[in-house]
Order: sequence, then structure tokens, then C-alpha cells
Amino acid sequence: DGLTGCFNRTHGIEMTETELRRARRARTPVSVIMFDLDHFKDINDRFGHEQGDNVLAAASEAARHTLRASDFVGRTGGEEFIVLLPDTDLSGGVVAAEKLREAIGAIDVVGVERGTTASFGVAAFPEHAREPETLLRQADRALYLAKQHGRNRVEAATQAGVAPDAATPVSAGPAANGR
Repeated sequence: DGLTGCFNRTHGIEMTETELRRARRARTPVSVIMFDLDHFKDINDRFGHEQGDNVLAAASEAARHTLRASDFVGRTGGEEFIVLLPDTDLSGGVVAAEKLREAIGAIDVVGVERGTTASFGVAAFPEHAREPETLLRQADRALYLAKQHGRNRVEAATQAGVAPDAATPVSAGPAANGR
């Protein structure tokens, strides 16, 4: 992606397939994080698309600097991203997502007079799925649960798919201590 320097959706799906094949052979976990910048349309509407592009670039830079060199960051479209964390179980994926949430919350784009937040969904192989499509879907469902629970938070998938609405969220935003 020319704007963010991240790989595109197609490559993200290919990398998910590759990482799951590797993880099956090595019998190691893989976590997937899907995240979406909160209320991004508001940024574009209030400050213009150029500033929105600057926010996207800053968020992707924050993600790349927060993660390990072995991790993968891709842009799946608009303001949504995928992160692959090889050799990382669900609890490690949640910790990484929380670090990303904090890093994105700390970005400051000149000319954008509001903070930037993001919502995160985390799923892991082999707990939540053994196939790439299902694993991505579980992470995406957890992401939408984070949005339903107020945004700027991390939600993890459960064995049955996604945590039930009554479950305690993994992260409730800035005041939560998930680490």
C-alpha cells in the first residue's frame, strides 16, 4: 500500500495461509489481530482526506514500530489492518494488541485536533480455528465486539467464536491493565 507502507489485503491473506502452514508443521501458535481506527470518517469529514491519510500513515508506522520484525502488518482496506504474530499464543496476542492500542492512542498528527483510537479483535491458532479464513473471521468478529462495547479496546475470541456480550472485556481502554 503506497500510503501506509503496509502490505495489501491479498498479501495479508496469503501470509495468514503461509503462517498457519508453518505453525502446523512446527506445532506453534499464531495470533491474528484485526484492528480498525475508531470514527475515522469523522477525521476525514472534519480535517480533510489529506489529514486522514496522514493519520493512516501514522497509525501504520506506530504499528510497525511497536511490533517485532517477525510480525506482519497489512492494510485490509480503508482504516482496517491485520497483524500476524507468529509463535504467539492468545495471551501474547492480547498483550501485543494492547501495546498497539496505546501506541495508536499516542500518535499526534499536526492539524488533526483530536486523538486517534482504535478497536482490536484477537484470535489464535489453534484455539479458535485451524483454517485461515475461519481464523480471520474470528478475529474480525472480536473486532466488531470491541466496537459494540464502546471502541478503543481489545476483545479476544473464545473457543465458541467470540466472547458473549456479558463477558468481561480484555481491555476497557486507557484505564485497563491487561499487562
